[in-house]
Amino acid sequence: MLSLILACLHHLTLLGLIVIVGRQAVLLEQTPLPILPLSKLDKGVGMGSGLILVIGLSRVIWGEKGWPFTNPTPSSGQRW
Repeated sequence: MLSLILACLHHLTLLGLIVIVGRQAVLLEQTPLPILPLSKLDKGVGMGSGLILVIGLSRVIWGEKGWPFTNPTPSSGQRW
């Protein structure tokens, strides 16, 4: 169940980031550049990117298959 929650959060955060970048593109088309809204959206891009990384690492560590599947060691017998 945790794996499903983390996967949904990961994808929703990515979609939110796409929406924010699209909104930034629309604001950049305006003639007097709205600096304050652009700076707020830029903060959103930074927070969204950080969340994607944190949730992605959480999926690797606490996901369904876990860290041993993602990072096999030579002693585990798994080969690429």
